[in-house]
Order: sequence, then C-alpha cells, then structure tokens
Amino acid sequence: MLLLGLIAQSAVAQSWNCDDFVGTWRFQGDDYSMSAQRTVILQFSADRSFYVDMYHKGSNSEGLEIQTGRWQCYGGLQTMHIETIDGVAVGYTYNYEIMELSPAYFRFRSTPENCYYAGSDCPTTYEYFRQ
Repeated sequence: MLLLGLIAQSAVAQSWNCDDFVGTWRFQGDDYSMSAQRTVILQFSADRSFYVDMYHKGSNSEGLEIQTGRWQCYGGLQTMHIETIDGVAVGYTYNYEIMELSPAYFRFRSTPENCYYAGSDCPTTYEYFRQ
C-alpha cells in the first residue's frame, strides 16, 4: 500500500502546466552522430503551432533546417507533429518524455519509438532555455 501511495504521489508531483511551453526557446549542444554542434531555436505558439530553426556545423557538414507543425502536451508527454521541413510537406510525429518544465527552462528526452526515425543520437535528452 505504501508503494502505491508513493507512486500516485510521484505522478501528481509531475503534472505539468503545458502553457509553460509557449514562447521562444534555445538549445545548443553536440550532435555526436553528425560530429557537429547544433543550435536550435524553437517557438511554441499558444495556438499549438510551432516553428523550429535548426542549424548545425561540424567538421564534415553544415546546414540549416526549418520545421513547422503542431504540438500538444498531455500525460507527461510532449508530442510534435511535423508538417513541413524546409517548406516540403511531411507527416512525422515525435513524442518526448517531459522531465522538467518551468517558465524559464525545460528538459525532455526522446521516447524509444522516436529512435527508429531519429537522425541524431537516440535516446537523447534535450535542455532548452527561454529566450
């Protein structure tokens, strides 16, 4: 009984205010699979649309990718439905486990089903700071 109570208490403690995602965020870090430094500017809108500007630079490659789509947050997951990449229509969906979320910072990690499609190291934890 005590164990069930602790599990329930932990689940309640990790309820997130999804509106805290709304705003502009920045991630900067290494992408080991590409041997590159990656900078990501991510804008979550209140209407649940998003815009991502991803730039990477490494010894063997350099590039910019723009993604747009819709996002949602529920039950400890943040889901991104990618509708376009560099203006070309696509239909990708990625789920991320929310590890921490505040008005100034969030951290989430890719879920195992993302690893099949991921173009970077997986599973990966991402840390974003509000801009």
